[in-house]
Amino acid sequence: MVAIAAVAAAFIAGGASAAMAQMWQITADLPVSFTFLDDSPDGESISADSVGGYRIGIITPLHIGVGMTRATATVNEYTLNGEDQNFDFNFTDFLIGFNIARVTVTLGYGVGKLTFDPPSSALAGFELSFGEADATQTIIGLGLMLSDNWDVHVGYHAMLAKDVPLKLTFLGSPLLTDKGDLGATMLTAGIGYYF
Repeated sequence: MVAIAAVAAAFIAGGASAAMAQMWQITADLPVSFTFLDDSPDGESISADSVGGYRIGIITPLHIGVGMTRATATVNEYTLNGEDQNFDFNFTDFLIGFNIARVTVTLGYGVGKLTFDPPSSALAGFELSFGEADATQTIIGLGLMLSDNWDVHVGYHAMLAKDVPLKLTFLGSPLLTDKGDLGATMLTAGIGYYF
């Protein structure tokens, strides 16, 4: 009985150390597309003219981790003068990662801010300005192990900025002050390293 317990303990300890050696994960992703969502009945989604940024993360042997997402989507649909408007999303992410055979799965939730650059645009006395807003995102990632140490994966990010302040003025006099939600989706591609 003692021998069986000793063999079982050695197996568990050996298996646990092997799992620990392979279960730290570092990920790096780049955005490949970004789309703003219009939830009005006749609204259409708007694809960003360009998107930049990154997502990095680290997942521990306990399958939980943290990360950071930075995304800047450029679009000229939301300005008066047709200049580029940058929507900057910045998140701190909380991650869960696990493997099913050779498939990697990452689930996450991020909290952060949406800011605008420039914060306003003007044309012929009119000025349209946006304010900073709280934002959240949900992350789903799927990947394929290329070896014991590397994976390639794609990610889907569903983002929502709540109560984005919007103000329209004419010659300094307010015409419209409102708050609205802004939703977006982002697709990413990246690699993961396990050690």
